[in-house]
Amino acid sequence: MAYCGEHSGVLSKETGISVDTWAYERMNTEIACFRFGDVHVIPVTCPEIAREFLKKQDATFMSRPFTMGTEYTSCGFLSTTVAPSGDQWKKMKRVVASAVINPSRLRWLLDKRTEEADNLVRYVHNQCISGAIVDVRVVVRQYSGNVIRKMMFNKRYFGEGRKDGGAGIEEEEYNNALFTVLYVLCTFCVSNYMPSLRRFDLKWTREDLERGN
Repeated sequence: MAYCGEHSGVLSKETGISVDTWAYERMNTEIACFRFGDVHVIPVTCPEIAREFLKKQDATFMSRPFTMGTEYTSCGFLSTTVAPSGDQWKKMKRVVASAVINPSRLRWLLDKRTEEADNLVRYVHNQCISGAIVDVRVVVRQYSGNVIRKMMFNKRYFGEGRKDGGAGIEEEEYNNALFTVLYVLCTFCVSNYMPSLRRFDLKWTREDLERGN
């Protein structure tokens, strides 16, 4: 309860100032240590101290954080991308490096990536001919989603798609859901420091993840 009372401002609003900036300006120090629930946060503003941290705590910094978002999306850290460093992660990394991300597999999927690149050019060309505005963000998201679906499901569209090469309704929903999950994956939430508060879903993180999935 002392923690909740002391940090009630964190629960009610976000000030937009980082912890390291606050420590440097308010406490006049280049390194400090705060305990947020079960997590010790050490903000550092001095480059020399930061480099020393990276040398001695390299294994800690290379690991992924324990957050509600990463745990939920990976079904209990079963995914290589967000799993914390450890024996299980090392095993999955070896499998991915040997069976998924290797020169032979990349060459095998080159035709599919090239096909989607050609479709991207066709879509942009059709948009220019019709005088429509080309939104670079939408185009890049569309291409990224198409490549993933082509490599994983061997299809560009979940539905009928569009004749000009653009994304259909199903693909737009898929891309929006994907980027919603990525947005809230490592978002700041007090429950990441105090797991007992996860049941309250203070920032609607679980609700956003469920809607994205």
